[in-house]
Amino acid sequence: MTDVAFGVGEGGLPYSVLFDPNALSFRASGRDIATKNFKKCLQGQVFDVVSERCRQLLCSTNEKLVGNICVSVDSEEPTHLNDDNGAASDTTQNVTRSTCPKLNYTVYVHFQNDTLYVNATDRLYLPESFEFLDDGTVLVCTNLSQNISYDENFEPFSFSFDAAQVICSTVGLVISTVCLGLLLIIYSLLSTLRNLPGKILMCLVASLFVAQTLFLLSPLWGKFDTACITFAVLMHFSYLATFFWTNVMSFDICFTFSNASRISNSSKHAKKFVFYSIYGWGSALFVTLSGVVVDRSGVPSEFKPRYGDNGVCWITQKYGLLIFFICPVSLLLCLDLICFVLAVVGIRRASKAASFAKKTSEKRRLILYIKLSAVMGLTWITAYFSMATKISELWFLFIFLNTWLGVFIFLAFICNKKVYNLLKNLFGIKRREVTTSKSNTLSTTVSSPISSVTRPNTKEIADRCTSI
Repeated sequence: MTDVAFGVGEGGLPYSVLFDPNALSFRASGRDIATKNFKKCLQGQVFDVVSERCRQLLCSTNEKLVGNICVSVDSEEPTHLNDDNGAASDTTQNVTRSTCPKLNYTVYVHFQNDTLYVNATDRLYLPESFEFLDDGTVLVCTNLSQNISYDENFEPFSFSFDAAQVICSTVGLVISTVCLGLLLIIYSLLSTLRNLPGKILMCLVASLFVAQTLFLLSPLWGKFDTACITFAVLMHFSYLATFFWTNVMSFDICFTFSNASRISNSSKHAKKFVFYSIYGWGSALFVTLSGVVVDRSGVPSEFKPRYGDNGVCWITQKYGLLIFFICPVSLLLCLDLICFVLAVVGIRRASKAASFAKKTSEKRRLILYIKLSAVMGLTWITAYFSMATKISELWFLFIFLNTWLGVFIFLAFICNKKVYNLLKNLFGIKRREVTTSKSNTLSTTVSSPISSVTRPNTKEIADRCTSI
């Protein structure tokens, strides 16, 4: 497989970075970093991390280069000055105060307070750290080393991703966000769909839409520290909100299918949605704020999320990813799995008692189970198999199932006869009479009167089946 190396803010990211602690080297400060192996530079040279090449050290006028150090000489003694191309020239001038080795730069900003900003290093220098040359370039003190590839204050970071994974992730996310956006528009137009399950779905879709959009855009902001950190925090919150709202939907589906005889009304639905909202948004906010607080605290670095470090707009510390994302998501997925099992049991129980389900074929019920597994977040479980086996091919399955999640949700909730008829009515298209037949028993039963005395919640179950 072809690997693509990315620097800060370049290229894209595979969707596997959300869960895979091994997708990046999450250690900083020179420990356990996957860096390139650079050869030792020649005497009198240092490795420039910006241009990624060995550069000749320079000295101020009336200084000479001894080893990798500039040494002052007498005012009339010639000074050996090397330029960036290795050429040498002799000059005689007064002794200068500076004894630090320098590199020359051509692009800079000289401020009125006599400080200097160099574009290539992205740093600000004090007056004693630089001097101007007659050709318009500037000599700037450097502490780069001949043997060490990086500045002592520079945290090196390099990483590589499978190019195919990056492409698959990008294509899937673009298509998914379009489908999620369309679903939000359709549900906003059709008030009939905005019942309790519909509102839960809209919250889930909105959080996933924002999360996937931020993931797509985050590489563009990798070079801007503040923006990258902001993107990382917002993306963390959005993905957590997606999983918490998936958990809400799983619980609500499980509750619906396991309580077929319980009376429900709109006032209870309103109170329940308020509770769901506090849980869905509030829990995600609590975990995210905890991560932000820890990131700014004196906690050891390996346990911090390290949002947006080194141009990666996500959680970039291995243990921080485990604590603030993978662990809470794992707990939620376990709860979703339990709800899925209970929902399946409830559906089978309801199929024996409810008239709408008696004629439902095993094939349709299987399709219903598959749709339930998608909307209840079970596709994310593939990440754990990929992490456990460390088989790179399994990440492609994870990427496909979860970058296309918006498509699956769109097919499950929009591509059905009920929504089709509502859209026709909305745009003034005359609805054709629906005839009762064996093939559409499930759809027509929803519009038929159902006794609220014998089984008051059967209609809610029927709505669930036809909407999924």
